[in-house]
Amino acid sequence: MAKRLPDDLVAEIAAETGLYQYQIRLVLIAFIRSVLSQLAQGKTVHFLSLGKFWVRHMKARKGFIPYHQRPTEYPESFVPKFTWGRRAYAFVREEAKRNLLGNRSHD
Repeated sequence: MAKRLPDDLVAEIAAETGLYQYQIRLVLIAFIRSVLSQLAQGKTVHFLSLGKFWVRHMKARKGFIPYHQRPTEYPESFVPKFTWGRRAYAFVREEAKRNLLGNRSHD
């Protein structure tokens, strides 16, 4: 588990909530550990208006490595996935359009 969180994210949340940055770090680390624990148990974790984390089961399968020109076996695995919620997806698209493209004039 990474013990380092992005300073700008922690500072932004601290400024918005009025809490100290070390408190924000503790909450975020506990939050991440909780989400990972739930996923490790095979549960789906939903976030209101943001989306959901879930674990996809991938069966063992045969494949081919083009670089080495040989077949290979891929073992069974469990892969964490995230699906955006409609509101979050729309919000990010609109905000990115506004912030990254700005007010470009069309000539």
